[in-house]
Amino acid sequence: MSAINTESIKETTLGIFQKNRTLVIVIVVFVVLLGWVYISSGIKVRNAETAVAEKQMDLVKKAEERQTEIVKQSLEIFCTPLAWAVRREMIDGNMAQVD
Repeated sequence: MSAINTESIKETTLGIFQKNRTLVIVIVVFVVLLGWVYISSGIKVRNAETAVAEKQMDLVKKAEERQTEIVKQSLEIFCTPLAWAVRREMIDGNMAQVD
């Protein structure tokens, strides 16, 4: 029987990595850089989403404050003539009109 020559198998497999050492290094560096770009872009997207959410909350708060101010002004504009009309009718003794 013939014996398997393990020395030649080790040399051929080792030889492939030694012959293509720069290619392997370039591929590893490329994969690391690709991973870094992917992670950094994910972080940037998350930061942008957080900034947008904060800005949206700020705009909602400003809109609610503005709405409150508008309602307050509307009530002041509406209530003054109503109070004067009720006062005039009360002075005239028209309690049925006031009711």
